[in-house]
Amino acid sequence: MEEGVRTIREALYYLRAHQGSKFLIKLGYQIIDQVEELGILKDIDLLCGAGINVILAYSKKGFNPGTWVSLNCTARRLEELTDTFSCPPDGTVPLIYCEGTQNTEDEAIARLATNLRVDKLIFITNRDGVFVKDQLVRQMTIDEAQELLATPRTSKGVTKGMRCKVQAAVMACEQGVPRIHIISGERPGALLKETLTCEGLGTMVYARSPYQKIRWAQPKDLPAIVEVLTEYEFDLPLTLAETKTRIENSLVFSVDEEVHGCLLTIEHPDKQALEIAYLIVSKNYQDSDTLHLQGLLEHTIQYAREKGYGKIFLEAQKNQIWLEIYPWFLQLGFKKQVRQEHKDIWVLALDA
Repeated sequence: MEEGVRTIREALYYLRAHQGSKFLIKLGYQIIDQVEELGILKDIDLLCGAGINVILAYSKKGFNPGTWVSLNCTARRLEELTDTFSCPPDGTVPLIYCEGTQNTEDEAIARLATNLRVDKLIFITNRDGVFVKDQLVRQMTIDEAQELLATPRTSKGVTKGMRCKVQAAVMACEQGVPRIHIISGERPGALLKETLTCEGLGTMVYARSPYQKIRWAQPKDLPAIVEVLTEYEFDLPLTLAETKTRIENSLVFSVDEEVHGCLLTIEHPDKQALEIAYLIVSKNYQDSDTLHLQGLLEHTIQYAREKGYGKIFLEAQKNQIWLEIYPWFLQLGFKKQVRQEHKDIWVLALDA
């Protein structure tokens, strides 16, 4: 499926899911003077127009929000905001000044998010998110965020101002805020990409409830499975009809219930073998596909053992052929067998 179509579908899905939700957006002092030029206010206005209740917060002393012309804001006192606070019906956006130092303002915002019982707390900064060893961390559970905070800075753990935001995210999450996002306002459309697409653009810290998961395929997943499969060029393209015959005992990788990967199987009881017909993860997740491929494969290995199968095999030509470059693939015990018809297969013996 074309990337643009997938993005539109995801956006419509999230817009429907977020309708009536409450977002608290903290504008960092590094970018607040540029929010109009960067298009951030325009994107906030679009979210408001879609039925999302947005509350803005900032902490830069001396800033005059009266200079904004593309968003209708009304100043609010902090003491006005309680868990029963509702956004004005006239479409104006509440704007709160939260006084504090760099070390305390994020904590104050986390408390405000908790008091307001918001659905999202979003930090808009001049950083893309949380980096560990020069790699952007896209998602973290509370436990993973706490583990990261415990990592010594000398080990390239999270440092400086970003540490305060991760601490605030953990605090808010533990008090009931489902998802906290850290994004760069300098990236065009970052707010929309982070809130209206599965992959997002920055870092998300979320509660322990599943966000990404591996589950059994359902009939409703069929169109999405075919779309993921057709992103890649296979020797034998799989049609919707062919997929229907293989949906049973097959797995999908989903993000907020949207399918972004699959593992389709064919059972061979006479040979005591389970064949992996297709193992694939959407190109949207190509930066982290190794993790999801491994998860799908490990779930299948467990299922095959429970069913008493003696082996699992897959053809390299009908799967992501770079599987063999992943150390974990070989560590699982898969061994390559070369056939005369030039269709290499990988076999994992389960009865050894």
